[in-house]
Amino acid sequence: MANVISVDFKATFDATEFDKGFGSVIASANNALVKIEQNNYDVLVVDIKLPDFTGTYLAEQVRKTKDTPIVFLTNYSTETVHEVANELNASLLTKKEALTTEGVLQDLIQKCVSV
Repeated sequence: MANVISVDFKATFDATEFDKGFGSVIASANNALVKIEQNNYDVLVVDIKLPDFTGTYLAEQVRKTKDTPIVFLTNYSTETVHEVANELNASLLTKKEALTTEGVLQDLIQKCVSV
C-alpha cells in the first residue's frame, strides 16, 4: 500500500481511508512541510487552497528536494491553476467532487505510484 500524505484544509473525502494505514491527513501546509521533510511519501495529495499558504507554494517547496508525485485537488477550474500544475510537474489535477465516490482516491493514487 502506498504511503500518502494529504494536505487538505477541508477534508474532501472520508479521512478513515487514511486512518487505516493509507497515510496522513494534515490541514496545515507548514505542518505538512515538516512531515514531508521527515518522511518519504509515495504520493502527495494537496489542496490548492490552504489556510497558511497555497498548495502550489507547498508543491514548489517540495520540488526543491523531492520528486514525489503530486495530486492537486481543487474546486477551481482556471487556466492559471492548470498552468501552475503543469509547471510543477503535477501527476494529476482533479476536482474535489470527483473524489466523493468510494475508492476513487485509492485508484488515483495507485495510478501515480505505478507510473
